[in-house]
Amino acid sequence: MNFEYTADQQIGFKAFAKLCRDKIAPHAKEMDQGDAATVEARLRANLKLLGDFGYLGLQYPAEYGGQARPFVEAVVYHDELTRACPSTLLSAGASIGLGGGSIRKYASAEQKAHWLPELAAGRVIGALGLTEPDCGSDLPAIRTRAAETADGWIINGTKTLITNAPICDFAVVLAKLGKEGAEQGTGLFLVPRGTAGFTTSAPLAKMGYRGSPTGELILEDCRAPREALLGEKGHGLGQALKVLHGGRVGIASSAMGLAQACFDEAVKYANQRKTFGRKIIKYQEVSHKIADMKMLLDAGRLLVARAAWLMDIGDPEAEVVGQCAKVMASEAATKIAGWALQIHGGYGYLAEFPIERLYREAKLGEIGEGTNEIHRLAIARDCIARWA
Repeated sequence: MNFEYTADQQIGFKAFAKLCRDKIAPHAKEMDQGDAATVEARLRANLKLLGDFGYLGLQYPAEYGGQARPFVEAVVYHDELTRACPSTLLSAGASIGLGGGSIRKYASAEQKAHWLPELAAGRVIGALGLTEPDCGSDLPAIRTRAAETADGWIINGTKTLITNAPICDFAVVLAKLGKEGAEQGTGLFLVPRGTAGFTTSAPLAKMGYRGSPTGELILEDCRAPREALLGEKGHGLGQALKVLHGGRVGIASSAMGLAQACFDEAVKYANQRKTFGRKIIKYQEVSHKIADMKMLLDAGRLLVARAAWLMDIGDPEAEVVGQCAKVMASEAATKIAGWALQIHGGYGYLAEFPIERLYREAKLGEIGEGTNEIHRLAIARDCIARWA
């Protein structure tokens, strides 16, 4: 594995870091505290900036307005964007990686030509609807159903905790095929906003990532055309899980970006705050916390890079290493956020300081894209299959 990036890649990273620092980071607090209309307007503006830069199309084929860049390069960009604004990264990833990723992998040529350039440019926002009120990790237990008709499908069900649901221009939803008791596998369905019977909820109130709207997708006798079915009939669940694989590595790199933001805030505060005539960074208790943060950041980024590289080369081990990266990076971010807040003391508990928001946002990494408990189960199964 080669850890050295080319001169051109380094130029791209620096330019993107400047964009994030100058244009996106200043609005992170506004997105956390603003009303729904303010959040949506700012998010769409951020996505347009990212589209103009080329970030949203990093991994899309050139024919659809993308750059076809490797995953090991893309994770550096994900890390940098999260460092500036975690909410923008979350919505961007759900749009281009989950909703858009489903289209890129399984849609027809016509559907790709229609949606992917729009996603890459930041002109539309996508979502992927898997989780339901009664099932999250247990996806085979979903209740949403799609019944085939002479000219298409009738879909009924509710998806919840869906990133971008309140503002999405389309959603890809997972449904069982057939009627209750007569199921015929599963399917992924592309449902644009405005489709008869398809509505979305208002944003749900959340602990963190408030600048990335989360809500419900509601399908009540939703009438979708025959071509709404993506990929192979009966295999929607397997297709969805393949889309999620890339998302795990993406959220791992995002966790490192959030952890870096916490580290930056801790170091800045520790150099400003004085007690008993000394900067608190000079005290062993503080400096040791910073040392621990540094170790976790370096170790986490190495594992994320390895997971991304294995994906790029199509290695069979890519899936389990991606799960390892997701668990390790998300838990590292939670620890680093806690240490950073502790360094701030009482001031870290005030909304005036960025660490208060970052601390709230860190926890999502352990829950989103599959809980860490589920990933540990999968990692353990892999270990048992190899060595037991």
